[in-house]
Amino acid sequence: STSPGRRRWYGRADRSGTKKQTVGRLPTIGGHDNDTTMVDTEERDMAKKAATQESFTDDERAAMKERAAELKAERARRPELRVLPGRTIGLIFHKPSTRTRVAFEVGIAELGGMALFLPAAELQLARGESYRDTALVLSRFLSALMIRTFAQDEVEEFAEHASIPVINGLTDLAHPLQALADAMTLRERFGPLAGLRVAYVG
Repeated sequence: STSPGRRRWYGRADRSGTKKQTVGRLPTIGGHDNDTTMVDTEERDMAKKAATQESFTDDERAAMKERAAELKAERARRPELRVLPGRTIGLIFHKPSTRTRVAFEVGIAELGGMALFLPAAELQLARGESYRDTALVLSRFLSALMIRTFAQDEVEEFAEHASIPVINGLTDLAHPLQALADAMTLRERFGPLAGLRVAYVG
């Protein structure tokens, strides 16, 4: 199904391979386009979801790193950033977290939004409610949803049924936000990433 109107986010193609959104610069899901927000973008279909690193094109990843660098520089100057005004982002955690939870809650708050911590054990998921039903219910209240869990299929199922952006905060298969953060750190240290040789041990 499709959702009319405009939504601002980054994400992925759907399972049929159809591209969900055409983007230029990384947009915001806030409604105020000023010096501290990104330009608006036309939504072609329902919002895309960020499930794995492959959810994004090279241009999208580059735009996100560029925008992240801008926001990091702005944060150092401590202005009031209004990127997510009036938006509530849900955070579902199936496993304990220190850095991911703090980073999301602080980041959302400093961008003008509100983070809603949702321990999976305290949701109806723990009583057997399906991911589909939970995704449908949360879509009515939240502007976006982050999930930190074990099985990649859980994120994919949420993304399939939710009408809001769904972000993979970590699964056994992928940690796309960590990958993007690592790429940003490499860019800060070495400049352009093209041609850079990286050895991974882990």
